[in-house]
Amino acid sequence: MAGRFAYSKPSGRGPNDPWFRLGKFDIGSAALLGLMCAVSVIVYALEPIDKPILTKLALIPSEVRSGEVWRVFTWPLANGGPLLRGLSLFDVYRGEQIGPGKKSLAYSLTYQSDRTMTDAEAAAIRNKIIKRLEYELGAKLRS
Repeated sequence: MAGRFAYSKPSGRGPNDPWFRLGKFDIGSAALLGLMCAVSVIVYALEPIDKPILTKLALIPSEVRSGEVWRVFTWPLANGGPLLRGLSLFDVYRGEQIGPGKKSLAYSLTYQSDRTMTDAEAAAIRNKIIKRLEYELGAKLRS
């Protein structure tokens, strides 16, 4: 039966018998476990490690709609640059410290591209977003 696939029936199998034969080789539990471990290590090694970069940005815009802020946030990333994977508004502050009739919006941004980004690349994107917010919405960074 060399070169053919055959398996032993469960009823005739003893505790030390292989699960099946593959050509001349007996495939047992240890061989299956070793093969699964080797495959998982190879798959893990080939998978790219792209950790997201998380930043927070607090700004004081003039009265604008959230859609306008979203458009400005995503604008620099539409030119084939790294992707903005997450944008969430996590704080809205109104108080005397920022002036009457104004509000401070704090956003959490998550960048992740198809390769590992450096901190300098993320900072360049953040600066581009800040300049665009200042230009289009008159927003200022809250310190």
